[in-house]
Amino acid sequence: KKKKTPHLPPKFPAKMALAAFTEESRYAVEEVHVPAGTRALGAFVFRTCTSLARVHLPDGMDTIGASAFLGCSALESIGLPRTLTQLEPAAFCACIRLRHVGLPGGLRTIAEATFRNCTALESVALPADLTCIDKYAFSGCTALVSIEIPATTTVIGAGAFAYCNSLTSVRLPDALERMGTGAFGECTQLYHVALPPAFDVLPEFCFSYCSSLTDVENLGGVSHVQAYAFIGCSLRRVVGNFQSVAERAFSWCSVLEHVDLLAPCTVGSCAFSQCPRLHVAHMAAGVRLIDAYTFASECTEFRLHAPGLLLFACAARATPLLCLLGPDLVRHILFLAHGDTFDILKRRRRRWMLGLVA
Repeated sequence: KKKKTPHLPPKFPAKMALAAFTEESRYAVEEVHVPAGTRALGAFVFRTCTSLARVHLPDGMDTIGASAFLGCSALESIGLPRTLTQLEPAAFCACIRLRHVGLPGGLRTIAEATFRNCTALESVALPADLTCIDKYAFSGCTALVSIEIPATTTVIGAGAFAYCNSLTSVRLPDALERMGTGAFGECTQLYHVALPPAFDVLPEFCFSYCSSLTDVENLGGVSHVQAYAFIGCSLRRVVGNFQSVAERAFSWCSVLEHVDLLAPCTVGSCAFSQCPRLHVAHMAAGVRLIDAYTFASECTEFRLHAPGLLLFACAARATPLLCLLGPDLVRHILFLAHGDTFDILKRRRRRWMLGLVA
């Protein structure tokens, strides 16, 4: 029996609520024409209408409620009215056949999980005056190839583009003030990122396990690189005026060869550990701390240039470590045995004390 297209009653209330469909009818509906005069779709109104493929929304509508189209697995396209100003959280979450979306200019925020797990979504036209992309907004959009983030965007939330495995390049706007944890985590095809010229904090896991990432513009202008920010990436060189580099920030960067820290900074535990090709690191005078496992790896030759270093500690597995500590300091060649940790403590009377701490 042929399924019918419901034309909802013209005198339907200004806000369409969940009661619009019975549990029996919601699985059969294929196309919906929302009547003129409807200003808002309520929360969950078309949730799990698994046969719904096409929706026609009237001009004058300004709000689509939370999870309004959640799990509409057959929805292929939707035209959003020009008057729309609010998309509430998870409005189109898990619409796995939705391919293209154009968002009207009145939107200022893409709410939490709005398009999360829309696995067929290939392109999105974002509003020119957008200010916020909230957490998980496009997380799991595995077909999304590119995204142009408007110049007015100031906030990108946690996991906003995480697991977008087809995304290859992204340019972050100069107006960006804050980026959440794991914003672009595990975008495995992402190879190029352009950061704002002066950006204060790269948050935890922001580009973690972006295994194709080789090029990060303006990395040197970042002040603080937080934990696991670039773990598992393919950077070959890290150069920056960082104030701090946190725990495992660049760990497991398998092709990293050169590190150049141009300003006094604090470096956390294992910040550059398990980078087997890393062979040269330059540290500016006044580096305050390098943790015990900062450069721990299987590298067969490593040179550290660090004039005026206050504390250096290193542990590695059978790694010959050549430390060039500046013209006024004693050179040390350490052959570290498996499981051992050597500490070079603060210089006293122009001499270094070398101690085995197991």
